[in-house]
Amino acid sequence: MAMAATKSAYAFTTSISLLLLMIPVALAKGHPHGTNYLARGTSVYIEDGTKATSPPPPPHPGVAQRRLRLRLLQGGHQRLHLLHLVHWLGGGQDCRVDGQPRRAGLYTFYFDNDNQLKLIYNGPEVSSVYWPDPFTTPLVNHRTTYNSSQYGVLEQTGRFVASDNFKFEASDLGDEVMRRLTLDYDGNLRLYSLNLTTGNWSVSWMVFRGVCNIHGLWGKNSLCKYILKLKCSCLRGFEVVDASDWSKGCRRKANLRATKDFSFRKVAGADFIGYDLLYWERVTIRNCKDLCLDNANCQAFGYHQGEGKCFTKVYLFNDKNFPNPHTDIYLKVPKGVLSSSELASTVTHACKVHQKEANTSSLMFQDGPSNFKFGYFLSSALTLLFIEVVLIIAGCWVVHKWEGRPEIIDEGYTIISSQFRIFSYRELQKATSCFQEELGSGRSGAVYKGVLDDERKVAVKKLNDVIQGEQEFRSELSVIGRIYHMNLVRIWGFCVGKTHRLLVSEFIENGSLAAVLFDHQSNSHVLQWGQRYNIALGVAKGLAYLHHDCLEWIVHCDVKPENILLDREFQPKIADFGLMKLQQRGSSAQMLSKVHGTRGYIAPEWALNLPINEKADVYSYGIVLLELVKGVRLSRWVAEGEEEVEMAGICSIEILQEKLAGEDQSWLLEFVDHRLDGEFNHSEATVMLKIAILCVKEDRS
Repeated sequence: MAMAATKSAYAFTTSISLLLLMIPVALAKGHPHGTNYLARGTSVYIEDGTKATSPPPPPHPGVAQRRLRLRLLQGGHQRLHLLHLVHWLGGGQDCRVDGQPRRAGLYTFYFDNDNQLKLIYNGPEVSSVYWPDPFTTPLVNHRTTYNSSQYGVLEQTGRFVASDNFKFEASDLGDEVMRRLTLDYDGNLRLYSLNLTTGNWSVSWMVFRGVCNIHGLWGKNSLCKYILKLKCSCLRGFEVVDASDWSKGCRRKANLRATKDFSFRKVAGADFIGYDLLYWERVTIRNCKDLCLDNANCQAFGYHQGEGKCFTKVYLFNDKNFPNPHTDIYLKVPKGVLSSSELASTVTHACKVHQKEANTSSLMFQDGPSNFKFGYFLSSALTLLFIEVVLIIAGCWVVHKWEGRPEIIDEGYTIISSQFRIFSYRELQKATSCFQEELGSGRSGAVYKGVLDDERKVAVKKLNDVIQGEQEFRSELSVIGRIYHMNLVRIWGFCVGKTHRLLVSEFIENGSLAAVLFDHQSNSHVLQWGQRYNIALGVAKGLAYLHHDCLEWIVHCDVKPENILLDREFQPKIADFGLMKLQQRGSSAQMLSKVHGTRGYIAPEWALNLPINEKADVYSYGIVLLELVKGVRLSRWVAEGEEEVEMAGICSIEILQEKLAGEDQSWLLEFVDHRLDGEFNHSEATVMLKIAILCVKEDRS
């Protein structure tokens, strides 16, 4: 074992030393203009693999390799780490790029876990995928996710082909052209061709013609316009943070939290891409305004005229003006400021950033002095020797320490989908004050309250019994993270490490339905009948979405009042959906060998070892309906002091069904929660009880 470790360390350090001595390639991560590679009369491959190889020296100085294989590193997401092929230099030559800043970019070109090549913006506050369009399907984008490997090939003629069916051609197809594919500082992926006569680079292909589709380039609360050249402006009522760097965006002049009296200002033909707080269809603009006014986190809302679509926004990022208006944006502003000079006309500026305006610099090769000083050469050789010794020692230590253990997981801000991000464990420790305030706990894990740096309140759940690998865990979450419905708790991200798995979701103000419904203290809030009926409707809508309209069919398997949360307006949101996909994942037999759910709400299918489908949730929903009407737990006998309240008789399905079929309905007054003092809708109560019976019957559908 020790000899194997030494050999591995030697091979590791030798490959690094070869890179240092030969200098044929350099990783472009941290290159000031993003990711580059050059090719002249070559085929450049991007392929899946875990071993890096250094190409042998070419026969003549100044001639590029005929073929360069690039590797795709595996760590967290499979990111595309392209290598920068540098000309081989003869004696007395050096290579430099004049005037380039040394600052890491905010954009990444990578293969996501759905096997698609994507461009992603990794900002200091938020992150999002912006290419291909995250709001369209792979089929619409002419992509495929059904590929067993991840690769991309830039052919010597200027054609690019990837495993996800993405392809393009340079405008100057031909063999004898040196090219470089570059992810520039502005987030646009461009192919450059070198004019050997003038030494200048020209763009022969690019992803975006109009850069307003690129996220994060102009910062938050600002507007990108389609005019002769890129122009940026702050929204009215906002001011630029730094006119020399528009990526910092704009800030509000007025404090929204200082007042409770608001109005809205219309921005015609504009839209903010992503970061929707809630979404409704077939509503009036007045309803949409009220929904935004009722939510303190709402910054603005978008409204599709004629379609009745309403999007309330929690962030104002990625705004743009359309040549042909599709959506109007309504900014939330204090009413006293609406007519003041603070909302006067905006000033449009060129979108300046700290980097250069385009990456058109060419590699300059200059002849150096013919006689190098021997001392300079000797010092360089000694430096390389010292580095190699250090690398050998470090390599032995790394192999000895980590051999046989899983690869360290990168806990950065990688995005699985738009607005769904990875949190670092340290970030969640800070947000929860080291997991100090526990909101509750259950079979799946404990939940803690936290506050993010952007002042959003979140619920952080530490998951128990999550045993699958990191890639499988991320793959499952990539589905759960895309689920969005007004009656489902919104999942904002997750944290994954060697020993922990955490989910980050929105914080729901009024806690669980169980805490409100079953608290019979005199000073506790009593759910009124209208609220109970709306809760029943909302839970039904959420379950229907999971069972029929979701991206992937999901059975909750633990529907109960504890997993139904109530927001500020007592609207229900189902929590913990999809957890069965994350816990104890294995074969079908293994999954069915352990009962999922809570006693009293578990469907008979579990006990009879029958196939589990959405009917299991339907049964649990029926029990919840009965408890909403009665106001006490019907899933077990309830003991209060010495008095036992036996609900088995009236809750018997046969007896309840007979009573509902009879003409005398006076028994409803005794059955419905006594705390309502008879103030309930008899027809709605009858409908809820009939539906509950259908849900718990053996032949339910």
